Amino acid sequence: FVWWAFAAATVGTGVALTVAETTSASSATAPGTRVGGLPAGGLDRDALQALLARTTEKAAPTVTVVLGSRRTSLPVTTLGLTVDVAATVDKVLTDSGEGRRWIVLGQQRGRDVVPVLERDDTAFTATVASLRTTAEVEEFHGDLRFSGGQLTVLPPADGQSTDEDAVEQALTSAAEHLPLPASVDVPITTSPSHTTAAEVDVVAATGGAVLERPLTLRAGSRSATVTVQALGGQLTVVPVGDSPEHTVALGLRSSAAAELAEPAARTLSFAAREPRIVAPVPTPMLGEKGDTQWTPVAARTALASPGSPGQRVDKAKVLEALVAVAQAGVAAIEPVVVPAVVVSPKSTDAGARSVDSVLGTFTTGFACCQSRVTNIRLIARTLDETLIAPGESFSVNGLVGRRTRAKGYVEAPYILDGELSKDIGGGVSQFATTTLNAAFFAGVQLDKFQPHSFYIGRYPAGREATVNYPTIDLRWTNDTASPILLRTATTGTSVTVTLYGRGDGRSVSAQSGARIPVRNRDFRITVNRILNRPGQPAQRRSFTTTYNPHPEEE
Repeated sequence: FVWWAFAAATVGTGVALTVAETTSASSATAPGTRVGGLPAGGLDRDALQALLARTTEKAAPTVTVVLGSRRTSLPVTTLGLTVDVAATVDKVLTDSGEGRRWIVLGQQRGRDVVPVLERDDTAFTATVASLRTTAEVEEFHGDLRFSGGQLTVLPPADGQSTDEDAVEQALTSAAEHLPLPASVDVPITTSPSHTTAAEVDVVAATGGAVLERPLTLRAGSRSATVTVQALGGQLTVVPVGDSPEHTVALGLRSSAAAELAEPAARTLSFAAREPRIVAPVPTPMLGEKGDTQWTPVAARTALASPGSPGQRVDKAKVLEALVAVAQAGVAAIEPVVVPAVVVSPKSTDAGARSVDSVLGTFTTGFACCQSRVTNIRLIARTLDETLIAPGESFSVNGLVGRRTRAKGYVEAPYILDGELSKDIGGGVSQFATTTLNAAFFAGVQLDKFQPHSFYIGRYPAGREATVNYPTIDLRWTNDTASPILLRTATTGTSVTVTLYGRGDGRSVSAQSGARIPVRNRDFRITVNRILNRPGQPAQRRSFTTTYNPHPEEE
């Protein structure tokens, strides 16, 4: 009673009095209140909540983050920062109540309240780390561009960087502003370039001198030309030394290895020419499906042309030569010599002259005029007169590659996952089977072959092979001391593969075991190869195959 009476008296007389309120929360914001810079004075709880919700909902969907010389646009949802409207309303009203605790009558003061943020730590941390990486710009020591026959200069530029604390603070400050600003500036640290524009101009002048004429590279008897256009596009400014105060010089881009050195190395390189052996066109001599014995047959062959060496030029050596030209700073008048490695033929002329026998041969038959016959004849022509050097491996897939229409192969039946299907090149497995048997009876090393999933009656059981590029292959190795010449021949109903080499008295026997029925399969068979060589114990190798039932029999 006394307190209110005293207050009324003082008001009537115009005496200023400080009044102490007893509440720390208010039902309305104090006049002049701002939330994250947004005017929000004199609002009750509902009005304040509606204002904050409306402001946050209408925020732009993206925000531009400026990182010095770089900028990026991010969806607001990826920032990981959102305004907690309910918590912010409570904070504003609490602050408004405390603001009235001490009031000079007639001069109530509002406050600027920072919104309460809700943070998704995973998203926020990822965004901060990404922006820090985006801000990283290495010091640029200048560059050259070649256009219209002239080199132009890209001047040096400073580098820049920032840290995650600076990014985090900038994003947080922006999110605390209502509404969210359209762009956010992140403080960056500048790394001044240690190269001057004058230094880059000197490098450009040097490059111009290098480009006065095309460059000729020479290795042995071969030459390769690097045009002014090609070389000019690869000239650049490179730092000299590792110190921060480095100088710069004329150099080549990293792409020069692939775009200049590699093509030139291919031009300067060439394969050795193998000796060419003339041998008779094969005729059928062996085609038994069961037990049989084979002894090499003498054959008349001749060396048609001797072998000759080739050369190999490493692209790294070409690149070294190109770098040396750039470092010299003048146009090369004489051809630049690149070292080459001499590549000898894999087979010698003497070895080719020693070929005197049919080491192994085999013939398989087929019905006339089917589409698969086209593929069999094509692959036979492709591999005819293939020379396999001592120690070298023969691979159907390695020599023929994928069978395609562009190569002349046609669609024909083949076996896929145990089922009959059609594909380009179907039927070439018959050539693989024929070649396998020729190698089998030649007594050479059999490295890899895969029988069909079910037995096909035209082939020897357990002595047959399928191929499918690139996974299923037929490979064998010439483990004799002389080259082996593979020759092929086809008729309207058969294909023959013959291997010519040097006879050493060896002979081969094929012994086929019984066909043993297998539950839920068809049958299992084991084929033995017995290799006899003069003065050596017989070598026995077994091959066991288990076949599934033929699809048409299921």
